Amino acid sequence: MRQECQLKALRPTKAAGAVRGALMVLAVVVLGACGGGRVSTGTATSGASAVRGGVRAYTATGNSMRPAISAGESVVVDPNAYAKVAPNVGDIVVFYPPADAALQPPACGARHTARQVCPAPGGGKSSVLLIRRIVAGPGDTVEIMDGNVIRDGEPESGVHVEPCRARDECDYPAAVRVPADDYFMMGDNRGSADDSRFWGPVPRAWIVGKVVGIVTRSGAGGS
Repeated sequence: MRQECQLKALRPTKAAGAVRGALMVLAVVVLGACGGGRVSTGTATSGASAVRGGVRAYTATGNSMRPAISAGESVVVDPNAYAKVAPNVGDIVVFYPPADAALQPPACGARHTARQVCPAPGGGKSSVLLIRRIVAGPGDTVEIMDGNVIRDGEPESGVHVEPCRARDECDYPAAVRVPADDYFMMGDNRGSADDSRFWGPVPRAWIVGKVVGIVTRSGAGGS
C-alpha cells in the first residue's frame, strides 16, 4: 500500500509574500512523506516536526476541529505568521491551553455565572498543544447561542461548524469581554470540542503559530 498526501490550503486573510509562500510550498513538498509530530484537536499531544525555514508540521489526533480538520490529517503551521501582525478572528492556530484545561471537568480561572463562558484562564500554561479557531480577540465581547458565537453583538459568519445540541454547552447568553492580549478559542465541532468556553481565553504569547495548510492522507494501491 502507498499513502498519498494532498494539500488543502486555507484561504489566507492577508498576502504572505513571495518568500513566505515559497516556504509554505516547500513545507508541503517535505510533507509528501507524510511525516510530522502530533497535535490534538481533542486533548493531549506530543512533539512537533520541523520542516524547513521554521515551518512545522503536526498531525491531528481528534475531531474537535471537524469539518475543517479531521483526525489523521496533518497541518502545516507557520510560527512566524504573527511576528509583525496580530492574530485574526477566523484564523486556525496551534497553541498551549491553560494548565487547568486538563482537569476533569476543566477549571476556569475566574468566577462567572452559568450563563457566561469562562472569562479568564487558570493554572498557567499547559505543556500540551491544541488546534482551535480564534473566534474573538482582545476587547471583544463573546456570547454563545446554539453553539454559534456572537462577537460584539454580531453573529459569526463564513465558518462552517458542526451543530451543538447540549444546552449546557451551547448557550451562554451573558456577554463576557476578552481581556487585553488574549484570544478566545473554539473548535468547529461545537458539540464535541473542549475549548475556551470552559477554560478561558489564551494569551497571545501561548500561540505557537498559524495553520496555513492541511494535508489529507489517502491510501492508494501499490507494491
